[in-house]
Amino acid sequence: MKKILLFGDSNTWGHDPVDMTRLSDPWPSVLARLMTQYSFTADGVCGRTTEYPDPAEPENIDKIGLASFKRDYIDTGKIKDFDLVVIMLGTNDLLNASGAKPEQIAESLKKFADMIRSSSNPEILIISPIFIRRSCMDHPIFSTLYSMRSVIYSEKTAEFAEAMAKKENLHFMDASKFAQASDIDGIHLDPAGHEKLAKAVYDKISDILG
Repeated sequence: MKKILLFGDSNTWGHDPVDMTRLSDPWPSVLARLMTQYSFTADGVCGRTTEYPDPAEPENIDKIGLASFKRDYIDTGKIKDFDLVVIMLGTNDLLNASGAKPEQIAESLKKFADMIRSSSNPEILIISPIFIRRSCMDHPIFSTLYSMRSVIYSEKTAEFAEAMAKKENLHFMDASKFAQASDIDGIHLDPAGHEKLAKAVYDKISDILG
């Protein structure tokens, strides 16, 4: 049985935009039901960036994507277990505290591919995340963490990520073409969005692995 790693942030974990709890059926769970011929490992952490530490928790490696990926999959050798690695990160890079630009996000995503290829040879799928919507500016929490700069840059991230993926011969998918964040917080998928994203990833994985 082929094994697939899904590595991401709160939208992979399943953050509920309504009450900030965990949804019972986020897109990795939906995907696993749709593709029972594969074994899935879902690794999503709320607040995870590509490589930027959280100023409030600078020592929390779980939130720093490259650092936690190296610790959990490269240094342990577990990366060799996977036939496909899916990376969907970038939203938290656009937090005011991180302040990354779209081209920097793309370069950080490239570092994942470089790290993986230095240790193993799975297929690699880069998924640029859903857009940050303007409704986040009305949210009591996210309006203080993001800005209109974040919203604008989120809409440009896919362009740079796709160009990087093409140059590096990586598989690519733009999640914003298939799903959008909830109106409630402008950041996270609702159950219908998770369903849509899962079906789109299903199609992409089918193309990659057959």
